[in-house]
Amino acid sequence: MRLRFIRAAEFGWTDLFTATSFVSAVVFFVSFSRIEARHPAPLLHPSLLRDGVRLSALAVMALIVGMHLSLLFMLVHYLQVVLGLNPLLAGLAYIPLTATVFVVSRFTPWLIARWARGYS
Repeated sequence: MRLRFIRAAEFGWTDLFTATSFVSAVVFFVSFSRIEARHPAPLLHPSLLRDGVRLSALAVMALIVGMHLSLLFMLVHYLQVVLGLNPLLAGLAYIPLTATVFVVSRFTPWLIARWARGYS
């Protein structure tokens, strides 16, 4: 399905293969959901999705992950196509971003405890 997102601009959203990949993704997701709902030890227990606050948080996290992956894709595209870096140099150019995420993630629990008191 990811390939269809990338190739949809070239082939169009109404292309038969693009539409088929999206339909098959929906069918696989529904099948997976039904199997997990009946399984004695599901990967994600369906009762966890009945809480509106938890479901909202999961949806926001899914959006954040999607935006982050899109950013990384566009950043490597910019580094290679616009700036002309080879794949190794583009990978090395990611080191400051990776280091920043690593350092900030170490302080995130402290920041949440300090600033999110009024939101819980």
